[in-house]
Amino acid sequence: MAIIKQDVPQPHGKFDKIEVSIETLTIEQMGKALEGKAELQRGIKSWHRAKLVDDASCGQFWFNGSSIVFDDNGKLIDGQHRLSALVSAGVTRPLLVVRGVSSKSYVVIDSGVGKSIGDFFKFKGIPNANASAAAARWILRYKNSNKGVIFHTSLVGRKDTMDTYLDYSDEIGDGLKRTRGISAFLGSASMGSALWVIISEAYGEELALAFFGSLEAGIGKPAITKLRKSIATDNNRARRQIPPDNRFCSVLEASLVYAKGTARKLIRPSVQKIPSL
Repeated sequence: MAIIKQDVPQPHGKFDKIEVSIETLTIEQMGKALEGKAELQRGIKSWHRAKLVDDASCGQFWFNGSSIVFDDNGKLIDGQHRLSALVSAGVTRPLLVVRGVSSKSYVVIDSGVGKSIGDFFKFKGIPNANASAAAARWILRYKNSNKGVIFHTSLVGRKDTMDTYLDYSDEIGDGLKRTRGISAFLGSASMGSALWVIISEAYGEELALAFFGSLEAGIGKPAITKLRKSIATDNNRARRQIPPDNRFCSVLEASLVYAKGTARKLIRPSVQKIPSL
């Protein structure tokens, strides 16, 4: 294991005695580092750790140059989520380890702009990267909904989103084109694409075309009229907008009523509840 040692200048004429190395820490060493982390560390975010555990378990935990950082007191100040995920997955990986950083530097750690799932899709060369990623995430959240509660965004991992996109790539691309006329009404092109995929899968393309056509024209069965009126009313209230999740659920509810031709009462857009088509 090669170790680079160097005095690194810091603000105000200070110098830190830094050690840099690439190490494969054992499960025990990572556990001790987590137990001895600096008190100023934020708490572990379970949703983020879950994503990293998934990456580690399926062989997608890449060495990317991001460092595990210990301060001048030997306390862990950056990397707790990565170490915790590796420990949970029972996996070891080579890590870039930096020791001796001033504890005062904690305030500027992780203060940059994170990469979105859309950025990851763009890197993979996927067309309409941001919209495609968001559409796949909507579909995944719908597929994992439980008892009327839509799957929370924070639980949607990058790998699962990519897998969902690969399963529906043609349909998502088709949906982006077919729902273009109502993207403003729905709130986003990605939501329209996801709704197209879900509704056409449930009821067939012919009914989906008729439903979205009625939605775009603002005419048709009572389900469409009620939905448009309800969303328009809420949109006209300057104090708030309808959250995307609630609008998504409401459109699905309207499609269910439209398909069944019943007099079932539509849920209000302000109520987050997702029907199973």
